[in-house]
Amino acid sequence: MEGLKCIKFTRLIIVVLILSVILVSCDSGISENPKQPQLLEINDCSQSKTQSVMNDCREKSYKKVQLTLSSIVKKLSESYNVNEPKLEHVLNVSQQQWNEFINAECEFSSYYSRGGVGYNGYFLGCLELKTLKRIQYLENVLKNP
Repeated sequence: MEGLKCIKFTRLIIVVLILSVILVSCDSGISENPKQPQLLEINDCSQSKTQSVMNDCREKSYKKVQLTLSSIVKKLSESYNVNEPKLEHVLNVSQQQWNEFINAECEFSSYYSRGGVGYNGYFLGCLELKTLKRIQYLENVLKNP
């Protein structure tokens, strides 16, 4: 009976080793990919002297990424208008629903800070990070149609 346990354990070790090799080889392929997205970082407003200054910093930072997103959506929309008119409509619907989603998601994420002085900063920081992710995604769509 112990021999059977030893065989099962040995098989388990072999499977784990094979999976580890596969995962390592997959990870190494990803890290060498030149199209791998850069890490996303929101603007650091933590050096602000007052909450009001921090809120202004966070708001300006979020507006900046919103403008970038609008520019990318406009480029995609113009391209689809010429080449894929039906896809332009799908993009516009997608963008509207995405806006609704991130607002709800950030309301959820910052729920426990509601009523506190840091709420606005948490909420806008969440919106900024989600918008940066959307920018990254749509830039990839723009580059690789």
